[in-house]
Amino acid sequence: MTLSITIAVLLITLGITADNLLLSKMSVNTIAFTKSKKAVLLQLALFTIQLQVIKYGYWTAALVTSTIKNQDKWIALTMLFSIAIKMIQEFKIKVIRNHKTFPDLDDFLNIALASSIYLFVLGFALSLLKIEPLTIYKTVIPCLLFFLSIGWSLKYFNSVKAIRLIKISAIVMIFSGVIIFLINTI
Repeated sequence: MTLSITIAVLLITLGITADNLLLSKMSVNTIAFTKSKKAVLLQLALFTIQLQVIKYGYWTAALVTSTIKNQDKWIALTMLFSIAIKMIQEFKIKVIRNHKTFPDLDDFLNIALASSIYLFVLGFALSLLKIEPLTIYKTVIPCLLFFLSIGWSLKYFNSVKAIRLIKISAIVMIFSGVIIFLINTI
């Protein structure tokens, strides 16, 4: 696998897993787990679920590829591009409504579900792009752990501007990764 493909996988993965920073921060602040070890258990469960979701996406694509012969790369790129478009739509909707200091449990669950769907699509798309599972796990696991640990360390930091900057950076990373894949495909 070429360096540009590896960079593209890393950029897309970082962009998609950036939601984990917000989830990690919310798991500490929202559910009042600060004094107990439940926040760590919640983050560990979230990490495990997200790894499984990527694997399910990869397996699903393996089942579907027999019916899709020559269009698999274009379908994968369209799916990844649609994630970036969806993130732009979500960016326009305020995650933290009415400048609440800490989002509530519904916000946490909505972001967790959206993040899991994105990771399923990531696994699906990377399978269609013929990226090996070992390469996927070498990029996904550090990205997930990185954002979960950063969120844990920033548990008392709350800034709407920082969250907006993270979302913008995530969208730019996904678009950049898709463009790199597109250039290598053509």
